[in-house]
Amino acid sequence: IEELAGGRKARPFEVGVSSFVGQLRTSRSILSPPDPQSPIRQIADCWGLGIDSSINLTESFGFQCEFFTGAGLGEYNGGIGQTYDSAANRSIRSSGGWGEVFLYLTPQLHLHTGYGVDAPLRRSGDTFLLTENQTLYANLVWNWTKNIQISNQVDFRKTNYRDPLLDAEGVIFYSEFQWKF
Repeated sequence: IEELAGGRKARPFEVGVSSFVGQLRTSRSILSPPDPQSPIRQIADCWGLGIDSSINLTESFGFQCEFFTGAGLGEYNGGIGQTYDSAANRSIRSSGGWGEVFLYLTPQLHLHTGYGVDAPLRRSGDTFLLTENQTLYANLVWNWTKNIQISNQVDFRKTNYRDPLLDAEGVIFYSEFQWKF
């Protein structure tokens, strides 16, 4: 492990693999059921596989990324937050990932820019609403002191829906003040 710009301690190259298997149980309201023929409780089979990597090309410049695939990932911030398609009676499959380039301009000032995509797999009979989400972002982070961090970020986001008339895109700017103690 080397000490890099910004006081980071990291290896020149790292790879991680993650996975999970499980189930989620969903319930519909028995007071006002949307469809009296649908079961009160539905079980969503969930699984996921991910791989991530970080590459420090120099002391102050590098790249990091993550790729994932699975089913029922809404609870894990995948599938654009969608876990289960109750009309099709199955978990929503999804794949995606993100990549980021970072540059430490000084030990206290660093720039990050990246792109991410999350796209549920469309199968016959699916009724879920969101079909793809994309984000392009850039941020500038200033570690003013060991305990205070200030950052600004600009995002371009685009979300596609099953009905193309609902597709949306926008630019978001936000600032952050973080006090660590």
